[in-house]
Amino acid sequence: MPWRRGQAYAPDLRERVFASADAGLAVGKIAEALFVSIPYVSKVLSRRRNTGETTPGRSVATCRAS
Repeated sequence: MPWRRGQAYAPDLRERVFASADAGLAVGKIAEALFVSIPYVSKVLSRRRNTGETTPGRSVATCRAS
């Protein structure tokens, strides 16, 4: 099933981003290798660097519903 706008990426993708970054790959190379956008890779790595969390954050829809 192809990815659709507004749909979350597969949970293991985040782990593959971390593994690639830990192996020393550049953000652009990670994005290219995993077929995701550079902003996605940057966001995932920034969240881990800033908060130490490796899980996805709350979505905007979840925040509004609360």
